[in-house]
This record gives sequence, C-alpha cells and structure tokens, in this order.
Amino acid sequence: AGRLAVLLALALLGAPAVAAAHDRDDDHGHRAERPAAVAERDDDDREDGEDRAEAQDDDDDDAEAERRHRGKRRGPRLDTFVFAGVYEGNGAVAVTGGNSRVRKNRLAGTTITFDFSAARMRVADANGDGARDAADLEAGARVVVQARLPRRVEAAATGVVVARTVVDRTDEDDDA
Repeated sequence: AGRLAVLLALALLGAPAVAAAHDRDDDHGHRAERPAAVAERDDDDREDGEDRAEAQDDDDDDAEAERRHRGKRRGPRLDTFVFAGVYEGNGAVAVTGGNSRVRKNRLAGTTITFDFSAARMRVADANGDGARDAADLEAGARVVVQARLPRRVEAAATGVVVARTVVDRTDEDDDA
C-alpha cells in the first residue's frame, strides 16, 4: 500500500508539468496563424495601394501550378511498345511479335515504318564507317525496336513511328 501511495503522489505531481508542456506546443509544430510580423507587412502592402486583383491573379497562378503538379495529363497516355520483327529496308519492319502492348493492339503481322534518326542504335558497324546508325541495318536482319505510343493504336493509323531503341538480333543467332 505504501508503494502505491508513492506512485500515486508522483503521478499527481507530474500531471501539471505534462499539461503545461502540452499547452505551450498545442499545434504540434504547425502554426495555425501567420506570425504577426508577416501579417502586418501584408497589411502595409495593401494600404500602399497594392491592387487586390493582382494578388488574386498570383493566387490563381499558384493554384494552376498546383493542379499541374498533381499530375494532370496532357495528351494521351503513352506506353512502351517493343516490336520484334524483320527489317525490310528504308525504316520498314515486318512485325512478327512483341510485348503485350504490341499483341493487344494486334500489330503483329503488320509492317510499320520507323524513324531511326533519334534512336539509340545497338547494332554492329556493318558498313565500317565508324558510326552505328540505320545504315548498318541490312534487309532481312532480325530487329527489336522500342517506341513510345499511345496505349490504344490502330495499325492503319501508325504512320511513321519514332523509335527510341533499335537492337540488331541477327548476330545472336550465329552464337547460339
């Protein structure tokens, strides 16, 4: 019983200290109102003739930037398509297969023309000019082409597709 009385007395003595500490930092580190100096400075600016419409325009610009930051999309959603096929020359690839995007859009069995000018080329320097570019691809070469396209694509509406990466897989057949 003596120990219980001592513990109860210590708890009662400690309770006011905990309550006082809680009252001092009631906002848990978040300030609910602006500091007086900032509020006074804003009031002084408005008294000096700052146009409230301009302040509202600034707020609108901030709100627009916030909406854009939240991820509002511009244009169609793009996915990576990985085409596997046979290079026919002049940027044309007879598509024989690919990743799920190619299969779901039923692009296997079609011929698609690619623009290789900005693509990363992973090909052997077949013509010996010191540069790895589309000129190193030969007709009949097995290739894998990666491109970014809208998620839903019509085969007839593809036009010229900008390739991101081109890999020549022909030499890998010889190693196997």
